[in-house]
Amino acid sequence: MIKAIVFDLGGVIFHAVFDDIEVFQKFVPEWNKAKTGEITQEDFYETISKATKATKDEVKKKFLAEIKLDEDMKNLILTLKENYKIGILTNTIEDLYNEDKKLWNFEEIAEVITSFKEHVAKPHPDAIDLMLKKLGVEREDIIFVDDHPDTIEKYSNTGITCIKFTGYKQLLKKLKNMDIKI
Repeated sequence: MIKAIVFDLGGVIFHAVFDDIEVFQKFVPEWNKAKTGEITQEDFYETISKATKATKDEVKKKFLAEIKLDEDMKNLILTLKENYKIGILTNTIEDLYNEDKKLWNFEEIAEVITSFKEHVAKPHPDAIDLMLKKLGVEREDIIFVDDHPDTIEKYSNTGITCIKFTGYKQLLKKLKNMDIKI
């Protein structure tokens, strides 16, 4: 019986528009280190700054620009909260996380695990295990919603019911087909 629904933040609840996604893609290794605290977020910005000749403040401003909250997702989660525990499991850095919280303080209604605080990123098994412990549920008791196929595949293989998120309407349909109370 489903007792909890866990969501990723970026790409599911919040959407970021990076001005130059190609530049960001060049720094994925640094991003992966920053989101788990192997390097500081300031080191992440500094690396991009040196490579692009932009100031660190300019890099930070571009990186954090135009984050949008999906209001449909927010309303769906608030509705689901009436019958299920809600979790947020996200790979992010502190600045980006704080920008998300400015748009909606989801910490008021959800248990949250972040890669930068816990020093472990999805799809590592320890990340989902931390969430299960925090929610006080077993693997068979949750649905996990994420937009990354690798995470969905790895967590599905551990017995967790996963939904690959492609949009609000698709998620709503899948949840209804699973007899989730909405």
